[in-house]
Amino acid sequence: MSEPEAGSDLAAVQTRAARASGGWSLTGTKLWTGGAHENDWCVVLCRTSEEDDRHRGLTQVILDLHAPGVSVRPIAYLDGSEFFNEVVLDRVFVADELVIGEVGSGWAQNTSELAYERSGPERWLSTYLVLEQYLREHGASDERAQAAIGEAVAGWWGIRTLSLSVARLLDAYDAVRAFLAETPPTQVRPPRLLSGDDLKDLGYTPGPEFQKILSTLEDAQLEEAVLTRDQALEFVRRNYPLRQVGR
Repeated sequence: MSEPEAGSDLAAVQTRAARASGGWSLTGTKLWTGGAHENDWCVVLCRTSEEDDRHRGLTQVILDLHAPGVSVRPIAYLDGSEFFNEVVLDRVFVADELVIGEVGSGWAQNTSELAYERSGPERWLSTYLVLEQYLREHGASDERAQAAIGEAVAGWWGIRTLSLSVARLLDAYDAVRAFLAETPPTQVRPPRLLSGDDLKDLGYTPGPEFQKILSTLEDAQLEEAVLTRDQALEFVRRNYPLRQVGR
């Protein structure tokens, strides 16, 4: 994904894919590509058309890292080890069958993948190993070490809790999508799908878990297909048994 001029502002991607016979010709530079010097394939986000909205016209393709025109240049750490790379593409051919999803849908696909990545445990486990090794070598016998370790563990616990909450929301969103596939809506969403009184009538006790249900229903609305009130009630009955919300 990342490029010299496209990091946090990923919509600034400049790697371009021009139409070629039977596929695409890719030209551009990718930066901070992990493991490219050791692997055979990678996924590339590239621009396949120019649009007024920069988030459109992007496409994902699978790239053969040994194909003609591909140059992989490892970026060394201070200790000499290597993981990240600069990948330079000079008119690299990619066949049509190696396009992921639909041409022009790269932004939606990419952000969907990032949502799962950002909720993953590797975000905190990757540095937790440093703490484990420190404790093996030095222990935590003095107050300064104990305070530092306590602060680090508290931070990791917060990140872990956040990671779990994001993962649960993603699961809930998938559940809404599956539900909509079975029962497509027939009317526009009202300002608020359900109220506390609605859940009381169903036998639920309003509380933190109930607020999560309401947030899930609000956040998981799809632009092209939204839940009606009756469908929202049925969704809650199916996906949130009463024992899970503190009855």
